[in-house]
Amino acid sequence: MVNYKLQYQFSGATDTVKNTESLHIIESTSTTISIRPSTAITLEVYSGIESYNRYDYIPTTVPQGTTQDNIEHFQLEVQDILTPNKNYIKHFHNTHPYIFIRLINNVATPNGFFTLSVQHSINKNFESVSVRDSTLKNNTLVSLIRPTTDFYIDAVDGNLSGFETIEIHAKGSLSTTESLLMNSDTITDIFIDPLRVDDTNIIKSDVATDTATGIGARTVLVNGLDENRDPKQFSLTLNGTSNVSISDSCVFVNSLQLTEVGSMLFNVGNIRIYNTSVADNKLMCSIESGESISHSPMYEVASGFNAYITKLSLSGNCVDEGYIKIAKYSYTLTNPILSVIEKINVSPNMNLEKRVNITLLDSERLIILKKSYGIITGTNDIVVSLFGIQKKVNLDIQSTI
Repeated sequence: MVNYKLQYQFSGATDTVKNTESLHIIESTSTTISIRPSTAITLEVYSGIESYNRYDYIPTTVPQGTTQDNIEHFQLEVQDILTPNKNYIKHFHNTHPYIFIRLINNVATPNGFFTLSVQHSINKNFESVSVRDSTLKNNTLVSLIRPTTDFYIDAVDGNLSGFETIEIHAKGSLSTTESLLMNSDTITDIFIDPLRVDDTNIIKSDVATDTATGIGARTVLVNGLDENRDPKQFSLTLNGTSNVSISDSCVFVNSLQLTEVGSMLFNVGNIRIYNTSVADNKLMCSIESGESISHSPMYEVASGFNAYITKLSLSGNCVDEGYIKIAKYSYTLTNPILSVIEKINVSPNMNLEKRVNITLLDSERLIILKKSYGIITGTNDIVVSLFGIQKKVNLDIQSTI
């Protein structure tokens, strides 16, 4: 079984050396090389503890075939001068986890070519440690090095261009009417804006000490979307119970977070941000008293991105029974369309964790609703968390990861 095959023709007198990519030989104990050249060439096989391209081999600036290209970091396993138009087969033992093959065109003829094949002793494919991107100049070999083997952790670390993790957390109590899963606000008339225009935002606390010199919250970081539904972030200073208007505003706010506080170390009151006016049907996001960050039952995907929710966690300290509903708004030219995705019954002392498959397209908004099946007789606290990945649509081909 041939595990690696290469056909190559030297282009002329200046094309004197051909290097294969580094090959990871895995657990194989020996390797067999078969080659048939059309001209006299020198075959060299090197092994090493890491891939060759890790050692700054730069063909465009360093003469090939010299000791300046860090070849001294590798063990020469095989060196033979091959006869033109003759089959050459060589078996050798592997002493290191990586090998690469170098072929030197002694005659430097433009007609010189060869066919090379390499075989494992256990007939396993070689594991390539590089990727060739056809859009790169000079056929540069690019290292394909992953710091982890977990896609989600790579997205958290920012190692994957165009990917980011998202977490949506909401908490509140059951209510007799279906409303957003929130604590101090019972919002049944959810804020939607068919025109998606850049209106003024208004932010305020319901306690006077959440102000620039107060003991509570002083400044807040706003994360939302601008009029083009692109990500937007800005910081502002609170003024207690007085409205703070922001003209350079967001059409929607996904989260709020305190960035400066007084001696209390958290917000004393409930901090709310609205679109256009202070009214329940204009509320976009809020921070509950004493929590410093928002727990929002609404999340809108930025333009040019899709979101994929893959995990749902639900816990409840409930006396009564009710349900949690996961839904989304899809914006159209007239009115947004509401679609229910998941409906989960909530029972006393319930804890649930499950895999879900929820897709939110460009500028769609997810909402989390709750309702009791009957009258409210006691404590009914619920926490819902959603986890997933937000991906940029139509990613370009990436040369490195």
